Amino acid sequence: MRIVSILVLVALFCLTIPAYATTPQCPQTLGMYAENKLTLKARHIFEGMYAKLGCKLSVRLLPPKRSVIYFNRALIDGELYRLEDIEKSYTKTFVRSQAPLLSIPASLWASTDPEIYSTRPLGYIKGYAWQERFIGQKPLLTPVAYMNEDDLYVAFNKGVIGSFLGNDPYVDFLQKEGLLSAPLKKIMTIETRHFYHYLNAKYAPFMQRFSELLAKEDNFAALYQD
Repeated sequence: MRIVSILVLVALFCLTIPAYATTPQCPQTLGMYAENKLTLKARHIFEGMYAKLGCKLSVRLLPPKRSVIYFNRALIDGELYRLEDIEKSYTKTFVRSQAPLLSIPASLWASTDPEIYSTRPLGYIKGYAWQERFIGQKPLLTPVAYMNEDDLYVAFNKGVIGSFLGNDPYVDFLQKEGLLSAPLKKIMTIETRHFYHYLNAKYAPFMQRFSELLAKEDNFAALYQD
């Protein structure tokens, strides 16, 4: 009888322990677009948060569209951060962080030289929905698509394009780092964009814990600071 009582107590104790306390359900591999100084900083923030939640972060570098394909085929478990526009492209059920990691303005940037701005094309990144949407709404523009941001910024520095679309904090960061050597100015803010962390729906318990930690620490607020 005493043995039975002990077993019952042990069973009840186990039921009160959260599942992640013994075997945390950790995402295995997450997609990320590029690996430059800024995205590495974001990756380190994620690594720190995942470690606090008992998980090791594993990242696979993938172009934006391929990352979605990999997620839909269950080749990766989620994406570190994407705009909410991406949700309509997911065919797998997903969960996202309860709050955005970042909410940042996106703008049209141009050379301070009026002749360069008015006579040379507008650069944008192929596959970025908000940029392609803006291009589609401005039929008089002469757009040039680039496969990645590095190529776009090199083209701007060389004067190949007279303007481009970009996130304000990232453009400020590039200027501060000396990676945008050509003088530029902001022409107009197009929209404010919200970045979320996305995971396969089976990791909903982990995402709940991630969101709780995000609410407490707000680590990404310092992403664009020194």
